[in-house]
Amino acid sequence: MAPSPYTAETTKTYYTTIYATVCTDSGETGTTSLVVTEPATTAAAYQSGAVTETHTYVYTEDVITSTTGISSGAPYTSTYHITRTLTTTVTATVYPSTSSAAAKPTGHGSDSAVAPASEPTSAPMYGSITLTWSTSSDTATTPPSYETSSGVISGPATSVSSYTTTYPTTCTETITNTYGGNSTSVITTTYTSTITSVISKTVTVSQTSSSSAHTGYTYPSASGYPHPTGGYPHPTGGYPHPTGGYPYPSGSGYPYPTGGPYPGGNSTTVGPTGTGALPTTTTSEMHPHPTEDCIPCEGQPGTVDNFCGLDINTNYYKEIPKTCRTVYYDLVVSNTTFAPDGVERMGLLINGAMPGPLIEANWGDTIVVHITNEMQNNGTALHFHGMRQYYTNEMDGVPSITQCALAPGESMTYKFVAGNYGSSWYHSHHVLQTYDGVFGPMIINGPHSAKYDVDMGAVMLQDWSHDPVEAIFARPSSNGPITLDTGLINGMNVFGGNGSTQVGKRFEMTFKPGKKYLLRLVNGAIQTTFKFHIDGHSFTVISNDYVPIVPYKTDIVNINIGQRYNVIVEANATPGNYWARSDAQQACATLVNSRDIKAIVHYEGFTGLPTSVSKTYKDECVDEPYASLVPVVALNAGKESQEIHKTVLIGPGPQTPNLFKWTLDGTTFQSQWGNPTLESVYENGTIPTYSGNLAIEVPKLGEWVYLIIESPIPVPHPIHLHGHDFFIIAQGAGPYSSSVPMNLVNPPRRDVANMPWQAAGPAGPPLGGYLVIAFETDNPGAWLVHCHIGWHSTMGFALQIIENVEGIKATVKEPEQLEDTCSSWRTYAAASDKVPYDSGI
Repeated sequence: MAPSPYTAETTKTYYTTIYATVCTDSGETGTTSLVVTEPATTAAAYQSGAVTETHTYVYTEDVITSTTGISSGAPYTSTYHITRTLTTTVTATVYPSTSSAAAKPTGHGSDSAVAPASEPTSAPMYGSITLTWSTSSDTATTPPSYETSSGVISGPATSVSSYTTTYPTTCTETITNTYGGNSTSVITTTYTSTITSVISKTVTVSQTSSSSAHTGYTYPSASGYPHPTGGYPHPTGGYPHPTGGYPYPSGSGYPYPTGGPYPGGNSTTVGPTGTGALPTTTTSEMHPHPTEDCIPCEGQPGTVDNFCGLDINTNYYKEIPKTCRTVYYDLVVSNTTFAPDGVERMGLLINGAMPGPLIEANWGDTIVVHITNEMQNNGTALHFHGMRQYYTNEMDGVPSITQCALAPGESMTYKFVAGNYGSSWYHSHHVLQTYDGVFGPMIINGPHSAKYDVDMGAVMLQDWSHDPVEAIFARPSSNGPITLDTGLINGMNVFGGNGSTQVGKRFEMTFKPGKKYLLRLVNGAIQTTFKFHIDGHSFTVISNDYVPIVPYKTDIVNINIGQRYNVIVEANATPGNYWARSDAQQACATLVNSRDIKAIVHYEGFTGLPTSVSKTYKDECVDEPYASLVPVVALNAGKESQEIHKTVLIGPGPQTPNLFKWTLDGTTFQSQWGNPTLESVYENGTIPTYSGNLAIEVPKLGEWVYLIIESPIPVPHPIHLHGHDFFIIAQGAGPYSSSVPMNLVNPPRRDVANMPWQAAGPAGPPLGGYLVIAFETDNPGAWLVHCHIGWHSTMGFALQIIENVEGIKATVKEPEQLEDTCSSWRTYAAASDKVPYDSGI
């Protein structure tokens, strides 16, 4: 298996302490020794999580002991030189820990990352210890015979002792003595041992962050690719954009902090093509742990291995597997230089890579993600895109809504249950950080609506600029749409033509004839809709976002920003090399390298560049046909209880005539990173007013909300709702009216949908469009709704829905973390002159 592109090699250190008590008799003189043989556990075994090991303790004695007795009515003393060998086996379950001190057991092992203040005083050992020995020499002053009440018994003596220990030093000993084969006595005593063994294990493992279940990944060398001195120049005045474009006047735009958005020369991490030293403390592996006081699959028809008997037809909004498992991930965000397509630039990476490490779990698992902000002048946060966060609103990861931004040098922990299954991604929700590299794939294993042979993992599609997006943020807010440079597939591509000047490397996959491969497509772009296709092959689409659908076939998949599709491709073409294409659709956003965002599919035994021919299609920014997106679990939308209707426009602000903002009913969304909605609701039950009429309260649970978003401006908008999957009950080009029919019978269901539009052409003049989505209020929290074009959400195209405000406080499980994160951010913001308000999200 080729290595994964998701991260450069990292190291993880496990600390484990094994406590054992070896029982020994007191009152003897001589020498003793204890030798412990550790098992040769492989690094791969530690990577998989908890490991059960057998530790061997060999205790030897060379001692002199004496006994007294009466022989023929006269007392005597017998002195024995005895050699004993005690072999003890201890079975221990070793739980990995990232604590700097060894984790102490609290029973049968420990998964605690923080060592308790002292060792346990009464916890049982990992099992009973049985010790056996026999006398190997006898130097008694009298003949080797022993007198008992039944007379003198001749012959050697043997003694077999069985011990059961309780930490720290209490021994229960059962001694069976046999005298010359003629007599046996059994004595049970409890005493305190004179030897206690404490064994500390430290294991350092070098590893990559991808799951071994996924194959076919490659990534570029960490040494970087050569590129022309100074990089590739842009044409004077920038790349042209389509005539007409957005109605922005020219202007000066936003200034960004002196010295650029990222400080130079202080790299602490290394990307696939970066520089610097990778942190040795970061981790990104799945380590399943049984959850305490939990019975797996309790009350459910199956086992953990088959999702507790739940299947593709289970209503996952009502029931999820009770796996009693927790998976842990440690992520570090830092700034560095890297070159994903061979052109070096500054970026923001997770654990030294873009995309960041794969987060993987099973449906029903608890996911714990610990994040540390190692950037110098940026806040951050992580949003787990599409995850419902059912009754865990505080884990949604949106500064100004569910938390404060995480200040530089600070850490926090997200913990939630994987209630959805399928393919997605996690990303920063702090301004535009996602598009400088703060994102990674996320896979929740669950049932599928069609069979496949090999899971190829995530195929992440993105557009890319050779300038940091924060540095070019002024352009779309004052000078019209941006033309970006290129695109990437799983963080890789080439740039610079096909000759000797080309730099970078393409992502590659290997197919075996006749096999069916699952590809998990994710669009993580800032502005680009893609058409994904593989020359000479077709797809069976089996899910959209986190919703399994009735399989359908297509040659090309249209994938808008934030959307995901699971597709199966059968290797049934003539064996050879084929292009996999992620074509940027120029109808809605432009890229210079729009038709050269490609990966390579090699059939086994074939190498080199493909010569395959692309499919033909119309350049357009559309969703997959809604008639094709039929959910397997058929659900109907309910009757409207509350309607929210917003009209989207763009225009200049009254105080900033050259600075354009998106508005909903005339209001631009404003965020306040140090004063999140959730904190205000938790502390005093009130909703902050800084978002004006874009903070919409929906007080009751069990009701249906219809959200109507329309715009007269002929621009598509991928609309994303947090905290829910929504039903797409109407959509179209042109203005919305009450006469528009609503499809309430098992309509398409997902978490990102495109607001349609119509470009000027044979069908008529350019038109805006509308999108009507419906969802049931069943999840208390403050939930964001926004356009997933990065420029648009940052320019104010967003609103929040506060669902069941009276029930929100009871859902907050970590109020101290919420308070601590906000306190740290407010201290940092005050010291660094950060403005408290910022438009957008």
